[in-house]
Amino acid sequence: GSTLYDPDDLPFPNGAYDVPNVFTPFRNKVEKNCKIGAPLPVPTKRKLQLVTTNTDSSKLASYLERMPTLKDLGYTDEQVEEAETYDDRGVMNFRGGETAALARVQDYIWDKDLLKVYFDTRNGMIGPDYSTKLAPWLAHGNVSPRYVAHQCQKYERERVENKSTYWVVFELLWRDFFKFFAMKHGDNIFFQSGTTGSDNDKKWGFDPRHFQAWKEGRTGYPLVDANMRELKATGFMSNRGRQNVCSFLALDMNTDWRHGADYFESTLLDYDVHSNWGNWCSGAGMTGGRIN
Repeated sequence: GSTLYDPDDLPFPNGAYDVPNVFTPFRNKVEKNCKIGAPLPVPTKRKLQLVTTNTDSSKLASYLERMPTLKDLGYTDEQVEEAETYDDRGVMNFRGGETAALARVQDYIWDKDLLKVYFDTRNGMIGPDYSTKLAPWLAHGNVSPRYVAHQCQKYERERVENKSTYWVVFELLWRDFFKFFAMKHGDNIFFQSGTTGSDNDKKWGFDPRHFQAWKEGRTGYPLVDANMRELKATGFMSNRGRQNVCSFLALDMNTDWRHGADYFESTLLDYDVHSNWGNWCSGAGMTGGRIN
């Protein structure tokens, strides 16, 4: 599944539609009352049935024989070249697919034995190994959060159990929270007032020149600018960096936070509608919770 916990198993009267609006009470109740689901086994050959459609079966089979290229999908030669050129300033060269995802799990948890120090390194910004870097594969469904959680539990049984081994699962629980939060609030996560309601009297501004400077890393604040340039060049930014640039745009520049969320949506390799818009809504103070 795309979540650690099945929505039907949530310990709230109306399931996901009754989750708390802030993370901590959600976490406390879920961890106390729920168990992480087991990953589904790999299907055997020919076990999966094709979805019934009105498409001619011979045409459908031909569609499944090859993956469409970026050019097939309408991208220009220049856009394809840019997408396929790795910028060596990036934290790592991400490649899509389940094989690459499983290789990263193996590399981070088992080969490099980094799970045991995750808590101490997770707020880094440079290099491939300060965090798991699993977000792009999780966002695109190349690996299940349940598989990652079970690998962490296996590591705890076979090597060591500490705060770091728990904290990776804790971060996956944040993903669950924003998915269920979005289910509960629906389109409200896209509104200027977020989930605080239409009576919120916050007055947002928007200056196109200032917003462009933020996007291009030209604000004059080195930490903000470095993170924004990294995002533009590589499609990735550390979690700590995302919190900083979000706070800067929304709270310091008083820019309508939705412009930032929209830019992230168009740029991030690991874009996930729930995590992206939920985090921006929260970072701008539009959920009613504590502002970091």
